[in-house]
Amino acid sequence: MSTVRISKIKLPKQDPSTGKDNPWRGDVHSSNETLYMPDPAEGKILIINTDEDRITGAVEGTGSNSIASVCQDRGLLFLTGSGDGEARVYKIGTGKPHLPLKFDFVPHNISLDSDRDILLVSNREYKFFRYPERRDMNFPMIAGNVIYTKFDDLEDSFIILFQNPSRLMMIKSGEELKVTRDIEFGDEIVNSAVVCSVDQRVVAGTESGKILVSGLNGGSFTVAISFKEPVRKILFNPLVNHLYVIFRDSRQLAVVDLQNSRVREIEKCSSEISDIIFDELHNKIYALLPSIPALEAYLDMGR
Repeated sequence: MSTVRISKIKLPKQDPSTGKDNPWRGDVHSSNETLYMPDPAEGKILIINTDEDRITGAVEGTGSNSIASVCQDRGLLFLTGSGDGEARVYKIGTGKPHLPLKFDFVPHNISLDSDRDILLVSNREYKFFRYPERRDMNFPMIAGNVIYTKFDDLEDSFIILFQNPSRLMMIKSGEELKVTRDIEFGDEIVNSAVVCSVDQRVVAGTESGKILVSGLNGGSFTVAISFKEPVRKILFNPLVNHLYVIFRDSRQLAVVDLQNSRVREIEKCSSEISDIIFDELHNKIYALLPSIPALEAYLDMGR
């Protein structure tokens, strides 16, 4: 077996509608050994120690916001989803709030190039800003609905995944933002994608259940694996070349060996999985189970 279930972290009860309009999700600050999870019912953010897998504290007074992202090197926690177009920012370790950022739409995804203080904020549409002064960089709009963004340190680029149509774009960061990759997925509807910088490829999970792989320079895709269910989300572990896959309305967590294009195993969690989080420091996958609610932690044992 490559993965072993090692713990279950019980979370506070939430309203059944939690996470339907704004994703109920968390993020990890690996060097701080901390996973941050929202508790919208109590208006706070839970602090979970990833070494011991237990709740150790909370950031109080955050409202009904969800976690948008953690900036690892700057030590900032970005929260979104209050419905008023505001993103809250907290300093990790102190819990002290920074000045909130106001936008003319409700931001769901936030990515930061902390070397240049460039912020990418999105919710279907997207905008680039200077942080923290919030100066618009006036990058031209590209057609499609944004469903995911990330800043990739190795590529020194912002990654944007669009739907309608599905495409992945990489935008080189700098004083002048520049599109360097524009990868189209044809007729496939892509729900999740990851860029594997070391071996220069992109991996995508589709509505039809396929795991597609292609080089970063584009070209044709190959089907690495086909599942029967629509893929909800994928995450990549470069240390062992494993892809973690969850599906819509499913309890299953699949571990795929990308090198050999095979399913190593399928774990069945205690209930339906809405999200997964990867902690690279401890080689753990956390599965969020809203109906319990709980986080189940799995340790990847490698090859």
